[in-house]
Amino acid sequence: MELIADYINYLEINQVLSFNSLRLYKRDLLDFENYCLSHYGNNLDIKNLSPEMLNQFSNSIIKEGRTTATVNRKLTAIHGFWKWMREQNMVHKDPFSQIQRESQFRNKTITFLSEEEIVEILDCSEHDLKTKIILELIYATGIRVSELSKLTIDDIDLDSQMITIAKSSRFKERVIPFNELLADYIKSHIQEHNLRSKDKLIQNRVAKGVSEREIFRLIRQAAQKAGIQKQVTPSILRNSFLKHLKSNGAHETLLKDLTGQKHIKV
Repeated sequence: MELIADYINYLEINQVLSFNSLRLYKRDLLDFENYCLSHYGNNLDIKNLSPEMLNQFSNSIIKEGRTTATVNRKLTAIHGFWKWMREQNMVHKDPFSQIQRESQFRNKTITFLSEEEIVEILDCSEHDLKTKIILELIYATGIRVSELSKLTIDDIDLDSQMITIAKSSRFKERVIPFNELLADYIKSHIQEHNLRSKDKLIQNRVAKGVSEREIFRLIRQAAQKAGIQKQVTPSILRNSFLKHLKSNGAHETLLKDLTGQKHIKV
């Protein structure tokens, strides 16, 4: 089971996943580890994982009354661990190719804010400049929280009002335009904090890059200050960005280019 700990450490060091995804991956992998220890003991060699063991694990989750989506998410986390072991040449066969996952309903209601609610949260006079930039960035560009937290001054071209999102393990590099209001906010922010080209755009109190958790907290507080009754998250702002663009006639190809997503689900 030391391999699972090594894999989690790899995910944390290389920042492969967003904060929330990493938290879920760790929990799912530890659940799997506890299951293996309780059913097979300390002598289990995880490299001998079989389709039968995976099916038994899946059935144990279902018996607990968990949803198919939960089962599939846990299997995805374990599969990621297995792929990592294959990259390290620790294993060769893939037991996941021999299991059949249950289909799950993907027609969950996607939450977004109305255009009126967006105006309320963006125009609230109680926000500080950092919060205004975070809100405008996500709603005006559709940037992900993980991308926002890594954004540097070098990534922003204020003259052409373009942001370059660096290529990651999951998404290709893309360039996104932004509006003049956001440009003015960023200029003021750079001057106020005397930021240099390699500095992170959004920083914490000790001049280090702000965490994804802090961005979530600032957005939640911003919604409360604006009197929004819904629980607002970065993904809801991002969904709103996509929904409103699409409602106003934006072609799906444009939305895919802006967000780096293969499928637009709004």
